[in-house]
Formats: sequence, structure tokens, C-alpha cells
Amino acid sequence: MSAQPPKLISPAPVIRHWITAVNTGNSEALRACFAEDAVVTDGSRTIRGLPSIGAWAAHEIFAPRLSMHPILGREHDDGGDRLVDMLVDGSFDRTDLPDPLIMTLRFTIAGSRIARLVITLSQRQ
Repeated sequence: MSAQPPKLISPAPVIRHWITAVNTGNSEALRACFAEDAVVTDGSRTIRGLPSIGAWAAHEIFAPRLSMHPILGREHDDGGDRLVDMLVDGSFDRTDLPDPLIMTLRFTIAGSRIARLVITLSQRQ
């Protein structure tokens, strides 16, 4: 029995808003995408709550002027979360990073806000 291919999806509206906020450098719009008690896991770091997420985004997204361009969206195997592979660019140290840099962002959506975001290197590298 072969595994089912992933169900391809278009990113949810809040994910599209998040991508636009990243690409336009709009920190307020980015914060508005998250639930008040949201959690971001970026590598081995866990960031909790809007104030901490805002500080993380200022340092990790807006300072290096990141841009993210979705290349593949799909549902997670459990059918609840959305995974989006993004081509990432910006002014950051690329030492030991693949070229091109593709990250997988796993979004857990609650209502119309992001409740959880997990960022990892894509397995597509």
C-alpha cells in the first residue's frame, strides 16, 4: 500500500496576511496575525505571547529584511495544521545554509489567528 500524496492547499487568509506582513516589513500587521497567547518555535527556541513574538520578529525577520515566497502549501498528515515551504531571502549570515534556502513553516490556526508557528529547514533541500 503506497502513501497518499500530500493534499495541496492554498494558504489560509491569515497565512497570506502573515507573508505580506513579512515581505512589506509591517511589524504591526505581523503581530495582528497571531493570537494573544500564540507560540513560535524557531529552531530550538520557543517564543510565547505577542510581546515576545514582536521582539523575535523585529530581530529575526525585520532586521535582516527577510522575504518569504511560498512554493508549496499542504495540510499536515493530521489534517489540522498547514505547512508551507517558503523560499527565504534577506540580509543574514548564510554560512552552512543550503542555497537556495527553503524553510517549512507549520501553522496552527485557531479561528482567524495563528496559534502556533513552527519553523524548520525544509526536508526538500
